[in-house]
Amino acid sequence: RARGEEGLLRFRGFAMAPCSPSSPSAAAAPSGEVEESNDWQVVAGKKGKNSTGSQGFSPAARDGAAGSSSGGDAAPQEDVPTLKVEVAVLRHHLKEAKKEIEQLRGQLAAAESRAKPDASASVSAAADLADQLKKLEIAEPVKWPPEPDQRDKRRLLDHLRSEVYVSLGASRVAGVGVFALRSIPKGVNPFQIVNDHLALKEQFCVCNAAELKDISLEVKEQLFSFFAPLTEADDWLPQKNKKGDILYGILCTGLNSLNVSWYLNHSDTPNVEFKDAESDGEFNTYVTKVPIAKGEELLVDYRSLGREYHALVTGGS
Repeated sequence: RARGEEGLLRFRGFAMAPCSPSSPSAAAAPSGEVEESNDWQVVAGKKGKNSTGSQGFSPAARDGAAGSSSGGDAAPQEDVPTLKVEVAVLRHHLKEAKKEIEQLRGQLAAAESRAKPDASASVSAAADLADQLKKLEIAEPVKWPPEPDQRDKRRLLDHLRSEVYVSLGASRVAGVGVFALRSIPKGVNPFQIVNDHLALKEQFCVCNAAELKDISLEVKEQLFSFFAPLTEADDWLPQKNKKGDILYGILCTGLNSLNVSWYLNHSDTPNVEFKDAESDGEFNTYVTKVPIAKGEELLVDYRSLGREYHALVTGGS
């Protein structure tokens, strides 16, 4: 254990300090203090001269005892017991140092053992999370839209053979109308698509009149002719926001997503009626009220779309 400013190593009254076997004897110095040199000697921690030949041990003195020192006197026999004591002291402190190292190792092992349960818990939690994620994983990304298969093809052919009911044509009522290509039974949706699992779901966005104010007049006329205002529970009065603006349900995919049913014209004696949407955010569908003959125009009562739409399209009140 190092102490002092002069590089001395002290062990219970003994000190290790640098010296040189060839240097002159050091001057008298307090116990444990010697002149600095390039080698080491063990110095008895008591008053008196600190030289290589009396009260200390140096490489030169050790070699002199073996007869290897040239011109130097051999170490006195009475120094041997002192050296044994010093060796015993060094061994004692080495033993103490080993004990301290073992104690530190024990403390480290204890600290690691205390940390292990937390680490194990973290590993266990991570494993559980990985299992949960694995259950949620899909082996391959779902491709959308999916590729049509042979069943889709068969359904399409059946649809073309017997379920294509309508086409567009010039109307005597107004502009373009919807006409029957073949006889249509009662209770049929003449606009039913086939393979609807391959089609996008028709949904609308709610827009108020103020939000549509800066749209061009031509586009706005198309919007208002195709998309009626949302109505209250009475199916007549328009829904409005807190500022009093009328609310419209407009197809989310825009005006280019054409649907033949958009061209149904009005009649007070319609042969087609609305069927309420199955869930919020979807459009109504249609069903025939009576059998419709080939070539006959399909008509609906705009009053079922609410007061505003009926007045806009027909001029009624």
